[in-house]
Amino acid sequence: MLANMPQYTAPLFVVTDPSRLWIQIDATEVDLPYLRRGCRLTFTTRAFPDQVFTGLVDTVAEFMDPATRTVKVRGSVDNSRLFLKAEMFVSVSLPGQAVSGASVPARAVFLKGEKHYVFIEDQPGRFKRQEVTTGPEQDGVVLVVAGIQPGQRVVTDGCVLLDQILK
Repeated sequence: MLANMPQYTAPLFVVTDPSRLWIQIDATEVDLPYLRRGCRLTFTTRAFPDQVFTGLVDTVAEFMDPATRTVKVRGSVDNSRLFLKAEMFVSVSLPGQAVSGASVPARAVFLKGEKHYVFIEDQPGRFKRQEVTTGPEQDGVVLVVAGIQPGQRVVTDGCVLLDQILK
């Protein structure tokens, strides 16, 4: 009788209300200063790239996931127009996260030890490894908030090989 118990206690159906959805964010350490209960989130989705949706943060987890090095953040979103669907991926913009800097391709930034670096062209044909402080990454582009200036030329491909050559 007990072997068949899950069969008898399993729900027959689940009632949901798609007019109100949860948004779950995997936030990095850099994002944490901008995430507090009640703060406003704005986000877009690939299905509706010209629409901007908003929500509010409900909870911020008290621990970091050691496998992904992220903190789970959950918010709620008004979906009365029913544009959003459960399990959609979205791109979130955090409040107060507007930071100035230089945008570089993500493959231009490499990690050595615990520090991030890029190679800048010091003179034509001469390259110098430069430590940088990185900001958020989105769509293959990283914001470099310190270490280089907008307009400086950076190496975007073969950085690890160049690092080995310049040793």
